[in-house]
Amino acid sequence: MFIFSLVLLLTSPLFGVSVKDFGAVGNGSSDDTSAFEDAMREAARQRTALRIPEGRYYIRGNIVIDRAVSFVGEGHEKSIITARNNEARFLVEASGTSFTDLGFEQMIEPIGLVSRANYTLSDIRIERCRFEDISTENAHQGVIGLSTSSKSQRPYLIDNLTIRDSIFRKIHYAAVNIRGNVSRAQIINNQFLDIINYATDEGLSGWQLGGYAIRLGESSDDAGMEDIFAGQGRHLIENNVIRNLRKTTVNGNLKAMLLYGNYITVRNNLFEDIDGGPEGDDVNAMYFRGAFNEISGNVIRNIRGSDDDGAVSFKGGLDLGNQGHKVFHNYIENIYGMSAIEAASSNIEIYENEVINAATRGFYHRAGSGAIVRDNLFVNADTSLRTEGGEVRISGNWYVDSIIWLSMRKQFPVDRSGVYIHENLFQRTSGSATRMIRFSNNPDENFVSIRENRFEFLNDAGGGDVIDLVSNGSLRSLEIIGNHIEQKGKASFTFRTNSSRETISGNVFSSEGAFTDIDLTKPGAPGIPLEDEPE
Repeated sequence: MFIFSLVLLLTSPLFGVSVKDFGAVGNGSSDDTSAFEDAMREAARQRTALRIPEGRYYIRGNIVIDRAVSFVGEGHEKSIITARNNEARFLVEASGTSFTDLGFEQMIEPIGLVSRANYTLSDIRIERCRFEDISTENAHQGVIGLSTSSKSQRPYLIDNLTIRDSIFRKIHYAAVNIRGNVSRAQIINNQFLDIINYATDEGLSGWQLGGYAIRLGESSDDAGMEDIFAGQGRHLIENNVIRNLRKTTVNGNLKAMLLYGNYITVRNNLFEDIDGGPEGDDVNAMYFRGAFNEISGNVIRNIRGSDDDGAVSFKGGLDLGNQGHKVFHNYIENIYGMSAIEAASSNIEIYENEVINAATRGFYHRAGSGAIVRDNLFVNADTSLRTEGGEVRISGNWYVDSIIWLSMRKQFPVDRSGVYIHENLFQRTSGSATRMIRFSNNPDENFVSIRENRFEFLNDAGGGDVIDLVSNGSLRSLEIIGNHIEQKGKASFTFRTNSSRETISGNVFSSEGAFTDIDLTKPGAPGIPLEDEPE
């Protein structure tokens, strides 16, 4: 017990080495670089903390951290490090290095992680720090990133990186941008505010003109790299606020999170006001490449992009392919020019989400085999299924002014074994349209089962097809059994089908006006309303 207490005493900030004991002035104009280097060496020799008292410390040159040191300030508004917009960085070569209670202002890429051969850089911690008015000069780096943009540095492992309780504000290009072999990162309870994309070099190509709050990992697309990068992933990204990301160029990425790897958990974050502009290509709240990732409990709203992207997007694959993702208990609202959830993934599960006002699509299964969509609320948010094979099961959802489209990509004919649409509620509240389940892009279905759904027309539709499985597609076998169609007044509703083998029976048409009250507080309502969203 005595030895343990002594270690705690020696490593306490109160008994550490102070930069002011080595000549640091902290007035914002005097060069304190040498004082930091001398104090750092002494703190490493004593195995104690390097204290940075209240002040504004001007650093003119790079500081290489080749032995583990804990840099400890008195608070991110009191102990401030600046380079006055010049190049001066902390280059972290040693595992066990940490930065706590510090502010970093007017710097360029302030923390560079030095990954290298035959060494795992591990246990790096950044806690209760503030990074403000920070810029980058290289499209592959960030506020916290690799020390160089060299492709040769990326394969070497960085493990167990922790960034928590910190603020990233007014960032030009990227906050956390570690384009390398990263595993077990924990990014928890941070704020990422006011980030714009990289736009200072007109010679860069579109994909380089990116803007990111968090980018982790490498695509490993180069031949023979899959095994090297197989360990990346297994991150926890939780309770962060990511707000006000925008483009200053037409081209380029704007992604709150760009994540490469497997078994990543992203939960209970707030993504808000991510604006790629009216042309908005390559915009996402979350973009994944990998397998078996879980996205839960997030609030995602006010996202503007375009084309086939999604606010939450799964594309491509790594060593395990693109499969097994789970998206659940999220609240997604006001998605413009793009899908809310877009996936080119096999065996994906979408359940207990609320998706409201995604005018392009609520869920777009762009490619892959097998999908489960259950117990979600979709309001003005269609489901488009281009699932290439396997089973698609859609059950227990509420579709309010939303349609299910059975579709395909024209260059990839579908061969789904079955599409099962069971026990869903469909409501049409306005307009004159009637179709709730439709074909598009001419899929040739094997089997479609539509059972025990409820179709309600609160609008003034004079009648028409509830289900249209003739136009723009065909199918071999069909069953429409035990469904209930409810309308306001006298109208003639029909099922439009053309299958060589079909069973249509037990369906009820009613004009009693017994409509379902869409009240999310009622037991059995789909989706999970979030009571304690991040602030």
